[in-house]
Amino acid sequence: MNKSLLKEDSAHAYLKILQGIMVRLAGNSANCKTWATGIVSAIIVLSFDKGHNKGYLIALPPTLTFFVLDAYYRSLERDVKDIYNKFVSHPSEDMLFVVTLPKSFWRRITGTLRGLISISVFPCYLMIIITLFTCYYYLAA
Repeated sequence: MNKSLLKEDSAHAYLKILQGIMVRLAGNSANCKTWATGIVSAIIVLSFDKGHNKGYLIALPPTLTFFVLDAYYRSLERDVKDIYNKFVSHPSEDMLFVVTLPKSFWRRITGTLRGLISISVFPCYLMIIITLFTCYYYLAA
């Protein structure tokens, strides 16, 4: 274990790169929520204005798409965080400036599924979906 490596400028630069990646992924995740909310709000307003209760169901596919995309970004963020933590706990010259995410398809699928139930993803989209179905049944009555 080479703890003195953590004091070098190259290690600090590498950790800043990893932090920058995590910040961008978190920003992408926030953008997914923003876009989903905006699209659903626009569809709700247009459907309510026209009195069409089927219009709310049109908002479901984009909502689910953003839900899965948000979970995917969350799984990528977790993988980069694992690389960060691994380097901090066991610094090595071999790991310096290497950002290799797991290439396994199943690892990405399971990571995305874990992201779907994440506390930062699930409640937001659950509320959007509940809102859609509430609006749909409100106008159907």
